[in-house]
Amino acid sequence: MLSLLTHVIIAAGLLIGTHTDLRRREVPDWLNFGFIVAGLGLGLLATILSWSLQPLLSSVLGLLAGVLIGHLMFYAGQWGGGDAKMIMGIGALLGLDVFHCCSASQLPLLVIFFVNTVLVGAVYGLLWAVFLGFRHRRKVKRAFVERLRSPPVRKARMAVIIACLCLIVLVIAVPHYLFRLVFACFALIVFFMFYTWVFIHVIEHACMVKPVPVRDLVEGDWIFEEVWVKRPAFSPFIAQCQEQQRRALADRQQHDWWLSVAEQLSKHSWARRRKARLRKKLMRGRDELLQRAVKRYGRGVRRLTAKESSLIKRALTGAENDLRRAEDYVQEHGLPSLLGFLRKTYHYAPHESYLVGPQDLGITAEQITRVRERLRQVKVKQGVPFVPSFLVAYVMTMLVGNWLVFLL
Repeated sequence: MLSLLTHVIIAAGLLIGTHTDLRRREVPDWLNFGFIVAGLGLGLLATILSWSLQPLLSSVLGLLAGVLIGHLMFYAGQWGGGDAKMIMGIGALLGLDVFHCCSASQLPLLVIFFVNTVLVGAVYGLLWAVFLGFRHRRKVKRAFVERLRSPPVRKARMAVIIACLCLIVLVIAVPHYLFRLVFACFALIVFFMFYTWVFIHVIEHACMVKPVPVRDLVEGDWIFEEVWVKRPAFSPFIAQCQEQQRRALADRQQHDWWLSVAEQLSKHSWARRRKARLRKKLMRGRDELLQRAVKRYGRGVRRLTAKESSLIKRALTGAENDLRRAEDYVQEHGLPSLLGFLRKTYHYAPHESYLVGPQDLGITAEQITRVRERLRQVKVKQGVPFVPSFLVAYVMTMLVGNWLVFLL
């Protein structure tokens, strides 16, 4: 009975998630967290009814497996936050039953679902890219030709051609037909994988990026380009670092689960200790920040002298003239650009302020507020709605079952 209820919840949730993902490119949090709560709740109920800890442990292990897979795909840039959280919920509902897994023919259902998700997701993503390419074929054709003519891609294409020619020579030279077939397949795979990579890169830049009014931004949107705005006055590097630390501490305190529980229970001593722990973890002293910045700048180049370290520290804490003097010095002595290092590593520029960029892995509510005060629109990368592929993988798992046993 509980197993049937689990599958009904998953099917209904995936249908709702597919509708919202295709329509708004968004999976509601209430659905994802409802999956997680329902999975753990059903596991606890099954534990109580069977007087065994195995159902609850299975739900917890499934949730942890979903957290691992979701984080890997999210930080790899393949899934959004909603997709990752949905996988966590499905993991909690299906559970990872490692107690009765004795052979390849008895793999847990969650493992089979994960394998099907990878296979279906790859085919689904490629078909979605082909659909977008056909829909914007003129724009994609121009971008594809320009991409192939770019110097990095031309070098990569030359390397692919040389590799394919070597494999063709092996096909001709090797007498055994089986090895000929293998080398011929490798040549085709290398050739088509290269052009598939170029095609997907072109689709991402030509079809998935569009300007969006800042009033339509939602938390978690992927910003395509770094957004910088003019700063009203010069601000030293160290002052900006300390300001970023204060903002990070305030944001962490606002979203910290344990701190909110302590404040709701009026446990002021717990709240003070938690705030002190967060402050110790996130806040760094002025000298420590300077020492770390100088050390990171000197990493990978020749050892900095005491004079050069002192000059850089003065540039990071002093006026604009000190920073300009240090930049002239490093340029004259063949060292990397100090301003380039600060901009790339710390998002610092003397007359500009960094707001948001693609490395932020989704815009936050605070960044949305700051962007709305300065700009009218930004470029946002719209990802592929992957929840429909989860639905197809789930249906495939339920209809086909453990098809991996035929390969092992």
